[in-house]
This record gives sequence, C-alpha cells and structure tokens, in this order.
Amino acid sequence: MSDTDAPTPPVTEGFRAPYAFAPLGQLVYNADATSILFDDKGGPGIWSTALAHGRSQPANQETGYYGTVAMGAVEASDNAILLRTRRLEKPVDAKDGRPPYPFQAAILSAHKSRDLEFVYGSVEWDVKMPDRIGTWPGLWLLPRHGWPPEIDVYEGFSHNPEWTLSSSLSTTIHGGSRSKRAFRRSAFRMQMGDFGLANTLTSEYHKFQVTVDPGWITMFVDGVETTRYANPFPGTQWHPLMQVAVKAPPDSPYTQGTGDMALRSIRIWRSQ
Repeated sequence: MSDTDAPTPPVTEGFRAPYAFAPLGQLVYNADATSILFDDKGGPGIWSTALAHGRSQPANQETGYYGTVAMGAVEASDNAILLRTRRLEKPVDAKDGRPPYPFQAAILSAHKSRDLEFVYGSVEWDVKMPDRIGTWPGLWLLPRHGWPPEIDVYEGFSHNPEWTLSSSLSTTIHGGSRSKRAFRRSAFRMQMGDFGLANTLTSEYHKFQVTVDPGWITMFVDGVETTRYANPFPGTQWHPLMQVAVKAPPDSPYTQGTGDMALRSIRIWRSQ
C-alpha cells in the first residue's frame, strides 16, 4: 500500500461540540393526552384533523385520505393521542383528480390556531413512531400563508427500501414561493446510533425538537443536536403539524405492525 492509499486519519480538532436543546422563548403551550384538544375544523387552541387545503395530498402521490374524528383517524387513549392509519372498507373519493384513496391517513395541524404560532421559538413533540411499511410519519412546520417554505423536523420514509423506521432519521427545509419550490436542503442518511441514541423509535417514546431563531434552524432528538441549517426564512410565522401519511401501493394489505403514531405531549415556546 502506498502512502496515498493509506486511510485518512479522522479530524479530531476544529469542530464545535453539538448543541443541547435549550428552548427559545416563553412556554406558551404545554399539553398531553389529557389536554390536547382537536376536532375536524380546528380553532384557537384546537388542532385540526385536516390540512389547510383539505384532506388529500395528490402532489405527493400519497394513497391515504386524511380521516375525520368520526372515522377514528385521531383518538385519545389513556396516555397518548393516536394518529391512526388503516385500510378503508370503502375507498374515499377526495375529488382531487386522483383515484379514490384506499387508506386512511391522519394529521393534527395548528393552521387554525394563531395562539400556537411563532416566528422564533421552539417545538417539542414526544412521540412513538409507527412501524408499518407504507407509513410516512412526519413532524413539521408550515407558514401561515401558503407553501413553501416548510421545515421538516422528522420524516419516516418507510416506502424507501433503505429506510428503517426504528432507527433512520431525516430533516429537510424547503424554500420557494407561490406553490413552487425553489430549493430543498436535506440531511437524509442519518441513524439514531450516529448520535448515541437507541434504535427504538417504534417501540419507545422519543422527543423531537426544533428551534428557529433569526440565524439558524436547529433539530434535536432527545435533546441531542442532529442537524443545523442557516435560516433562509427570517420573519416567517410558523405553526406545527404532526401526521402519518400513507404511501403504500393500493393493493397492499397494509396490516403488518402498527400504522399509528402515538403522541404523548407537545410543547411550544415563543420568543417572537
């Protein structure tokens, strides 16, 4: 082996230590399974079971219709709010130009609750993820007026064969305007073990956190920094969402494991 073939020694100096999660601003919302309020429309302090534009996402090639409370898409259990996905007995026609949706997806969105919005601040979700292939769980932020931008604190791409729901992590920010994305920045090939964390996203609760300040957007899991982006969206007013989309083939039995996300609590801090 020549000198040029020798492995490069790791760089051990010149890097800062990872940041630990420290909420930015004043705590303005702190709710658990006994106090999280939701209905199909949403309102002040009340999460909606739909997106601002409706109950389907045709541009994403999703195969799940975001169900209502009556459909059992979002339910309160003893210690968690369950966002439930399943195969529907009868597909739902969302009248969006796509074939009827064979699966139920689930979402909680704060787009109707101005008191849960912030420009700069932090959000913390305490969740256990689904382990069913075909689920697409996500924790994210959207602006008050239109898309993009978007901040994805976590997405679980189980429809990707390289993805492992119990251990894989990703974050993304999307920029643009007037419904057209101009750029996307992603950190995709990350694992819980990269940060000294257990591969138990689907069997135990973990805290996903994000802080947005004028200069930076920083993501954490269980208080450990995983990703940091320069903030290209200063002054944007954000609201949080949590969801389990479905991206399973229409003929999938969609029965293995659980298709539910369990949300134990959510907290929001605001500095502006």
